[in-house]
Amino acid sequence: MKTLIHILWGTLLFAGSCSDEMPVCTPAVHGPRHVTFTFSCDALPGTRAVADESRVEDINLYLFPANDAPARHVYAASQRTVALELPDGRYTLYAVANLGTDTGPLPEAEVRALRSAWNPDGSDSGTLPMSAMRTFTVRGTTQIAIELVRAVAKVDFSYTVAADFRNSLSVRSVRLCNVPRFAALFGEGRITADGECAATEAFPADGDGYSAVYYLPENLQGENVSIPGQEQKNEANAPEYAAYILIEGEADGLHVVYRIYLGENNTSDFNIARNRVYRIEARILGRNTVDWRVSTTEVSVTPFAERHAPGRTATAQFRVVSTNNDRSTCFLTCEREEGDGDVTLDGEPILFGVPYPFLSGDGERTADITYTQQREGDVRLRLVLTDEKGLHAERVTADELCPRAAAGILHAGQVRTGGARPRPCGLHRRAGRLRRDLYRAGRRYADPVPEPDG
Repeated sequence: MKTLIHILWGTLLFAGSCSDEMPVCTPAVHGPRHVTFTFSCDALPGTRAVADESRVEDINLYLFPANDAPARHVYAASQRTVALELPDGRYTLYAVANLGTDTGPLPEAEVRALRSAWNPDGSDSGTLPMSAMRTFTVRGTTQIAIELVRAVAKVDFSYTVAADFRNSLSVRSVRLCNVPRFAALFGEGRITADGECAATEAFPADGDGYSAVYYLPENLQGENVSIPGQEQKNEANAPEYAAYILIEGEADGLHVVYRIYLGENNTSDFNIARNRVYRIEARILGRNTVDWRVSTTEVSVTPFAERHAPGRTATAQFRVVSTNNDRSTCFLTCEREEGDGDVTLDGEPILFGVPYPFLSGDGERTADITYTQQREGDVRLRLVLTDEKGLHAERVTADELCPRAAAGILHAGQVRTGGARPRPCGLHRRAGRLRRDLYRAGRRYADPVPEPDG
């Protein structure tokens, strides 16, 4: 090999030497080289999958020469190999897979800023967005293997319930919260505002156990090194947009919420990195309002304490007790399903169908709900308590107003729903079943609340 090198250098020096009769020397120029790119994506470690995690459906390929020559863009559908003719030189390559569209020529700065829209409930196409960036040099015919990296992480989640607690716990739903709406393909992924994230659809679950696989874009929320143990990895210490799994249900008559924050460990880390698998196996041992992952909200309505007739005001008390919800604000909405009367909250008129702030953070509040209607007829009101994340509980009440005054009755804590049982006269009011279900993902009550007319 040393002899060959010496011969090549000798040839080069000879060809580069110029006599007096040759004042201009032209170096040899090669034509375009044949360059083949192959694309692949390694399989994730052996876990359950709900998407084709390694499939490459299409490719947007960008090449930027180091000598500022014109850039190249190629879109290839349904293939993992791209062949091009390129001049010798150094290039920076950007590859994006599974966008499902030709993104067209773009400046390098815009390519670096590319994002893929993400449905919190998973990929609509069954594939995952991928990307790769690298530099390479062309010197003759070249073959380049590109290893694509998924722009999303995978969460393999399951929970079980302790045998002695199964009869007490009724799990309503499970969902993943603070899922980015976009996957950053080349830059770091991080949620910084409310509009950049959403929650998955609430999936029904039961009190015995549950398992699910989620995919979510990278969400690097950093660390809180002051957290000493798992008990403190809670809503109070977590970054605002850290991803977490929310389990909602009812235990011993209380609305319970278990929050399990994701990250690289069980204490201080809240980072969700792309192309990683996070396995979480949770075990619910009981209802513990001091536990770092559990919050409770108790809603109750007291019976009417007066006789009632049309034109008279009926008053009930609406009480909320909130524990381990220090960042949450509850909103009360009164919905009128039958009747044409007016309602007040602690003496202030409120509009039907409009959410009003009721309780912020931990603590309790009891408020007077009054209703006045001038004519006879049935009345059906629904009181809905909701937080910013869409969790809600509700009470359904039904009234019947007659000309003669009669005893007003409200039976709290009954488990059956339905309208009022007709009576010849008077008011019959019954608390409906306290339902613990969810609004659709994305519906929030964080918008400004309008002031009531008058």
